[in-house]
Amino acid sequence: AQDFDNPSATAPPISPAVMAAICQEFLMFINTDPDVRDSVKQFVSTQAPLFDGIQEFSHHHMQLYQEFVTLLDRHVTDFLRLAEVSQQDFEEALVQLPPEASGSAELRVFFKRLDFVEFAQHMHQVARGSACNGF
Repeated sequence: AQDFDNPSATAPPISPAVMAAICQEFLMFINTDPDVRDSVKQFVSTQAPLFDGIQEFSHHHMQLYQEFVTLLDRHVTDFLRLAEVSQQDFEEALVQLPPEASGSAELRVFFKRLDFVEFAQHMHQVARGSACNGF
């Protein structure tokens, strides 16, 4: 019997090769699409100075973090639409990607920025000139 409440219950699992291809395609997307690169660099370079020398994070810092997450989410959503990949398949591909796989480290850095502490540390480092203003 088909489970209409859970469409993935009947979907066949994706192969490791397809999962790796999805990850590689996403890396190519974030590294070559000028809107992705430029919007992230502009956001970070504009907002990073607000994280320089702070001891405590304010509500404003949390709002900036939420804006950044929304920006990254928009790019992920654009990728899923363009690549015709479901969010579930994309998430599974990321989870199953072996650490030694090509691009694995770069993907982990991209998604680490979704953690507030990592985001704030990166912004502080950019403000101090010890990190680049991209991912």
